Amino acid sequence: ASGINAEVHIGAALSCAFHPTAIFAFATAGADGLVRAWDFRKLNRPTYNLVGHRGGVLGVKWAPFSSTVMLSHSLDGSVICWDLSKADIEPLVGIDDHARPEMVFQHFGHMGPVRDAQWCDHSDDPWTVVSVDDHNTIQLWSPAPNAYNNMKGDEDDE
Repeated sequence: ASGINAEVHIGAALSCAFHPTAIFAFATAGADGLVRAWDFRKLNRPTYNLVGHRGGVLGVKWAPFSSTVMLSHSLDGSVICWDLSKADIEPLVGIDDHARPEMVFQHFGHMGPVRDAQWCDHSDDPWTVVSVDDHNTIQLWSPAPNAYNNMKGDEDDE
């Protein structure tokens, strides 16, 4: 068997997920607090570096409803919804100097590390997420529609 070997994070890489439709794309989550999107034909550097977690990122999942949306969950107790179609947009200085355009929503409902998070494929709201933490808590939640309306990556827009 042949393989590709590349260092994808400083410290441990903790999770990875192939893109559901883009055959060369995948995402990784690392102990360095970063989420990275990659094209495995060009592993010398990530396509996107997503910064927002304050602890190791335990998992990453692509959204079933969009080719550019993913979520990540972390030891910092948060779940972040990302939209890669907004990653090249210059941030609006002054409105929120800490919110990158690609960070669509950050869920801070958990009191401990978030061990898993999943998109709900069978909801009337495709943004519905279920997440679990170290305190034996499960949360079912969705960002407010104004957080994600007018997204370029939302394939359900008309």
